[in-house]
Amino acid sequence: MCIIIYSKIGTEINENELKEAWETNPDGGGYAIIENGKIHYKKGFMKFKEFLNDFRKYNNKNYEKIVHFRITSKGATNRRQTHPFKKNNPNITEYTGKKPVYFMNGTISNLTLEKGLNDTATYIRKYRNGIKANQQGINILSQATNCRWSVATPKGIFISDDFIEEDGLWYSNLNHKYINYYGFIKEDLKNYYEYSLKEIITDKKLRQQIYKDKALLNDTEEFIYNVCNNYLCYNCPDCISYAKNIEELEEIINNYK
Repeated sequence: MCIIIYSKIGTEINENELKEAWETNPDGGGYAIIENGKIHYKKGFMKFKEFLNDFRKYNNKNYEKIVHFRITSKGATNRRQTHPFKKNNPNITEYTGKKPVYFMNGTISNLTLEKGLNDTATYIRKYRNGIKANQQGINILSQATNCRWSVATPKGIFISDDFIEEDGLWYSNLNHKYINYYGFIKEDLKNYYEYSLKEIITDKKLRQQIYKDKALLNDTEEFIYNVCNNYLCYNCPDCISYAKNIEELEEIINNYK
């Protein structure tokens, strides 16, 4: 899944929203800002407080900025594989300069990973040559991979055309905004159940409870399918939105972990 949030000059990202986005995408984060014609990025944050304490000085209306929080779908879960990535040195966790750096939301299928890299870093190293770091180039990457891309350059930050604008910010998906608000409620003479989609995803004991009750399982499968496919992002084939039943959801969750 992952999440990218882009904030133009004149806007800032609410810290409570950053926290919600992290909780939905907790496998590490990074950011980039543009200042004095240079890109500055820092990544490798594995705890939200660590990220926020560092990013807070840039989270105001004076900076053009972009944030990425990760859920692991390919590659390992560690500091080096958080976003963004510089083509010729993807493992460095801090950089200031003029070389473009890339962020991606999605999973690239049928791609052999380079050792120690995830699909984003592998792809830009193998296929970015000839694709310019501008609006046209970032749209080419998005269309070629069926993922959402952004690039930070000295001239500014470019996001692919499939980002979603809401309240002056631009998002690669809106899962973090809505995942807490869709709840499953079942009430009959014997049972009363009430829980959110986020609880189903994050609470293993709850999922085990659901698996043991065939009637509840059927109802929950229908709930997941209807919520994800009608309300949440379904751009990425490894996103929870593609889970049509509990078994598929669990497989995706396990792949993330």
